[in-house]
Amino acid sequence: MFKPNHFNVKEMVDEQVYNLLGEQAWNLIDIRIRKTQQVLKDVFGWIIIVNTWMFSTNKYGQFSHRGFRAAVSDVGSKGGSHYKGMGLDFDAYIDGQRLDPDLVRKRILDNIDMFPYIRCLEIDINWIHIDVMGWLDHEKRSSITDNKILLYSPEGNSKIIRR
Repeated sequence: MFKPNHFNVKEMVDEQVYNLLGEQAWNLIDIRIRKTQQVLKDVFGWIIIVNTWMFSTNKYGQFSHRGFRAAVSDVGSKGGSHYKGMGLDFDAYIDGQRLDPDLVRKRILDNIDMFPYIRCLEIDINWIHIDVMGWLDHEKRSSITDNKILLYSPEGNSKIIRR
């Protein structure tokens, strides 16, 4: 099983799921998200903060549902990418400083050929959301094919771009 270097499965699931499954919780995370995490780390060298429930300090905030979301979670849209293990919310840091999410999105889009699995990148939010849920994974994504990416905006500014 592929496990991305520099990541612990605790970062990807909530405490209840980890306590139930331990390392087997990696099986809940789509391999395309795991590979994308690895490329983000390898290409940019960022510290990527997903969930923080396991940290003894809350220096990065309190997060427990930014990776896989179990069916009992009340966060986000049921059936969405997080519930399928295909979505990831994160903040990126360099030298202890949180990077502006717009800068992170720009770096990802400027290097999109290195991220063949990304099908959605949220905009107009104060964190990074990527997901790999495309046209084969969900009927609502019928227009998101291998050569297109949804830039989703909760503000109504969504658009589809070509790679």
